[in-house]
Amino acid sequence: MVSLLDPQPPKEPAAEAYLFLRDSTLGVAVPAIFGGYVMGAGINMFGALISVDSASRNMGTMDYFKMTLRNGHKMGKNFAYFGVVFGVMDCALEKRRGRKDMINPVVSGGLIGGYYGWRSYRTPGLVAGFAGGAVFSALIEVIIDKVGMGQK
Repeated sequence: MVSLLDPQPPKEPAAEAYLFLRDSTLGVAVPAIFGGYVMGAGINMFGALISVDSASRNMGTMDYFKMTLRNGHKMGKNFAYFGVVFGVMDCALEKRRGRKDMINPVVSGGLIGGYYGWRSYRTPGLVAGFAGGAVFSALIEVIIDKVGMGQK
């Protein structure tokens, strides 16, 4: 018979790292940084392919590529920042409330939307940003659950 007082076999370092990342906020922040940066830069690169602005018509090819890469880096940083703040808020709410349900991402999205709205338009922006962020987060959460990618 095995007792809790018996010496336990040592865990492998990879298993310890996996458990740490799975149970910590860092496990949410790191993928958000990488995924947000790739998504933001990718959206900017795609937008540069289909843009028809008059300012870029007078540029040379090399200058246009430099501008596109510079703007892609900026947009990637913004998406990564947004992803980290959203993920950390969602994690903090989950740990504080002790539940993993639909309310956590909706409140996180609403708070971030309200913050960005407040920066631009003060009170009307705060209200519209909170409502828009909450609705968008709820919509994304429903889609993720319907597709079967939601966490249980």
